[in-house]
Amino acid sequence: MCRVDYACLEAVRSGAELVLVAPYQAHSSYNPMTPGYQPKPPAEMADAALRAAVAHIRHHYGYTLQITAVSEQGARLKVLPAGGGRVRLPGGRRSRG
Repeated sequence: MCRVDYACLEAVRSGAELVLVAPYQAHSSYNPMTPGYQPKPPAEMADAALRAAVAHIRHHYGYTLQITAVSEQGARLKVLPAGGGRVRLPGGRRSRG
């Protein structure tokens, strides 16, 4: 079971909103040896990953689950509070945002 499915099941079980947070770094991995290759900006890649996760959730769990998707620049632990309020990490650990 993937993390998104586990988080969905936990949100459904507890009646909570599911907040997906995708951190990204502002700098991409550009390689000068491949000048014709232009990688997507990291923010665009994070947004695409969130769209795919939301589509997966809607396909498997429908529209009864309330979802918020946030992409922010920075390290994972610094970005996590962007989810707002009280965040429960999959696995049972709790963190205040």
